[in-house]
Amino acid sequence: MTKTTSVVAAALIAISTQAENLRITFGAEKDLASSAGTPTQNKDIAKPRIHVQGLENGCSLDVQFSVAATGGKPARMGMGYRLDEGYALTFRIESAVVSYADGKTESVSGRFISVAGNNQAGKFTTDNQGKSITLKSTTKGNNRIRNIVAEFDLAVTGSAAPVVQKATPKPAAPAKPKPAAAPPVVKTESLKLPRLFCDHMILQQQTKNTFWGWAKPGEAITVKASWGAEASAKAGSNGRWKLLLETPKYGTGHSLTIRGAKDTIKIKNVAIGEVWLCAGQSNMGWAMGNCFETEQDPDVNLPNLRIFKSAREHWHEPLAVQRDRLSQWKPCNPDSAAETSAVSYWFAKKLHQELGIPVGIIQQAFAGTPIEGWMPWELQKDDPRAQAHKALLDASAERQVGSGTTEQKALAEFKKLLAEYNAKIDVGETMKNSVKPLAPPIITKPATLGHQYPAHMFNAMINPMIPYGIRGMIWYQGERNSKDVPQAFHYRNQLAQLISYYRTTWHEQSGGNIAADFPFQFTQLPSWTPPQTDPVEGLSAPWAVNRESMMEVARKVPNTGMAVSIDTGDATALHPKNKKPIGLRHAAVALKQTYGKDFATSPLFKRKTVDGRKIILEFDSVGSGLMAAKPGKLDTFAIAGADQVWHWAEAKIEGNTVVVSSSKVRKPVAVRYAWAMNPSQRNLLYNKVGMPVSPFRTDDWPLFDPDAEIVTVKKPAKPEKKTETDWERPAMMQ
Repeated sequence: MTKTTSVVAAALIAISTQAENLRITFGAEKDLASSAGTPTQNKDIAKPRIHVQGLENGCSLDVQFSVAATGGKPARMGMGYRLDEGYALTFRIESAVVSYADGKTESVSGRFISVAGNNQAGKFTTDNQGKSITLKSTTKGNNRIRNIVAEFDLAVTGSAAPVVQKATPKPAAPAKPKPAAAPPVVKTESLKLPRLFCDHMILQQQTKNTFWGWAKPGEAITVKASWGAEASAKAGSNGRWKLLLETPKYGTGHSLTIRGAKDTIKIKNVAIGEVWLCAGQSNMGWAMGNCFETEQDPDVNLPNLRIFKSAREHWHEPLAVQRDRLSQWKPCNPDSAAETSAVSYWFAKKLHQELGIPVGIIQQAFAGTPIEGWMPWELQKDDPRAQAHKALLDASAERQVGSGTTEQKALAEFKKLLAEYNAKIDVGETMKNSVKPLAPPIITKPATLGHQYPAHMFNAMINPMIPYGIRGMIWYQGERNSKDVPQAFHYRNQLAQLISYYRTTWHEQSGGNIAADFPFQFTQLPSWTPPQTDPVEGLSAPWAVNRESMMEVARKVPNTGMAVSIDTGDATALHPKNKKPIGLRHAAVALKQTYGKDFATSPLFKRKTVDGRKIILEFDSVGSGLMAAKPGKLDTFAIAGADQVWHWAEAKIEGNTVVVSSSKVRKPVAVRYAWAMNPSQRNLLYNKVGMPVSPFRTDDWPLFDPDAEIVTVKKPAKPEKKTETDWERPAMMQ
């Protein structure tokens, strides 16, 4: 058998890549994928089974595995298998059976080609036949390998050969995935629509919505709606067509008919209402089912709340169609809600309740991704920090090149060469522990580092969505761009740039029907790392600086809003389970700013007045007044004189102001509030409807010396058998 190298999202090393093979990745439901057909997976930890339907000639496939752990039972989390220090997991193919349309069955052979986890240390071995594969953890301390996925090929030959769709070999570089027919993709022989256009979809109300798709060049296309609107277009030389269809006021039970020269597609159960795009890192994607039990909602049967969730995708060039074959609109019910972003869900449900109309959310989240990955490269190519980020990734790929490198040697060398890079990017987010033997010197089509690469999430996840009709957008990202203070400070420039580009692009490509300043909201970072003990944390608190970056964008960029989350988070977990307050605060921002409702948002620092030995602080959005989170003194304020030495301050609420002083500062000039990585356990300041005040500073002193050594935040060790608990906070009275 000829040995080749294949780079795929979950692969370490691919040994056999015959055109007849069906490739399947399993181990975590969200990463489940196959090169043809639609795979599903049972939830048995020790005996998982994968069923693939929708193969050619009416065939389906069933593969039975066994999973055993040396040193204990197989441990599986909601995101995949988990492997503790010194343990090993062995995956074995027990059987693989093809079922034909006539009822006959046939056994087929298969072999494992890879196993991968997150960025913790591990090594794998496989038997000679590839029937089993073992991953052994070499982690130290409290580290674990998480999110483990295994990939295997089924060598389908003989009478079973027609089961899989043949791929076009491309020896010079990894082959671009070929979209396979799957239920969510609405298409006929000559007419195809993006995955956003399917049953249960929701359209933005009272505007001209952009419809697009593909047909034969020159073919006339007509879209007719049950509410009476109709529009036509002709496919261009590349087969793409585009038109505008007007929508009325909100409603449900509608349908759409898309008709070409020969073929017709009908879309049923269409709703019209408010549509919001929700994008960002893993905390945006953190599912309802993984939150605290107290945040589980017993009332999730909401047929007029519609959810579109995309898989995590990245690609080296802009895509016109999502590669994710399973994306589709779903009405909200116990199954769809459990896997939906908790922040997005609580935001959408609150809008749905308060406005009394259908609401749709488009969830686009990818763990561990920097903001650079969510913007086109052309937009940031002149940014020195983006250039340095890209150069570091390119250099890491270049150092992988080696003639005749064996898989195990390449893995060891790859881990060694990426140590410096990983030290800069590992802030606890997901990154696969994988290697690309004989990779090109520049990551033109990266797999392992692709979700770190500039533009890659924009290319694969955002570009295919433009210009679908939306009212606004929610953004929850920034952890990955807050490794150090200079990086966190620069984030204010990048976020403003991203907002401007998204708005301009959606506006222009929608023919001006999506507002050029559509509402854009973002989540200020929560608390993380051990609780605050010093009055002010300096270079050790890049998250405090990132919070300021977001507040500056909220102040300076029109029609933006910020959900303050300083009273959520966890001292060790980067993915806190208290997402409900964030979603509800985003809803309050939207209800006030976008929909004109009487809702309060978080107070922001407005101005200071120095009065002798006191500083008086004023705020916006105070509402009916200010209050402390709990009885006792406000102990989160720090005060300094011209010497820039910070001291804990005495702080008192007087009306709608806070008066700050210290016996140690005779001539105060500046105040900082909650200026730390994790000030959540102190007595925080709120308005009387339960919205927390944003952390702030009144000074403009430099936050870092550009010539000094950079201090990076360290991921705190997680105590053994730690149980995460939610923190007490004032109830939101709206």
